[in-house]
Amino acid sequence: MHADWWRSRWISCRSRSAGSSGQSRWIERAIEVEPQPPFFDMLCLIQIKLRMFASIVQTARAGLAHQPDSLALHYYLGAALQLQGHADEAAPVYRRLIELAPDYAQAHANLGLVVKDLGSLSEAERHIRQAMALDPANRGAREPEPGAARCRPL
Repeated sequence: MHADWWRSRWISCRSRSAGSSGQSRWIERAIEVEPQPPFFDMLCLIQIKLRMFASIVQTARAGLAHQPDSLALHYYLGAALQLQGHADEAAPVYRRLIELAPDYAQAHANLGLVVKDLGSLSEAERHIRQAMALDPANRGAREPEPGAARCRPL
């Protein structure tokens, strides 16, 4: 099958309001047939909507095997790991993302929060300051409200 055919099926599925799980099945099938990088992005977005963080980790890692420099997949992976409390695994993902996109303010903000959780306060301060310098209105670089998510998906 051709990637364009799968994209058109997904768009058709979306337009009929088949629901996120129906969309997810179409994208998973498309990845099986033709593992195109945009399919991994689409599946991660659906999994974010469904708050399926463990699935996001699996999908993003699989996608990065096909597109190792994908900014979106690095961000989804880091955020999913962070939201699951795996700061030690999220930190290198955010570091790689910053290597790929040094001016990505939200990546700096999330890395700052992650390394703060790991006890590296000077590194945390450096990344939070960098996030604020890149985007002064960046709410993700500020201390979250109690009970609020500690990172912001794309």
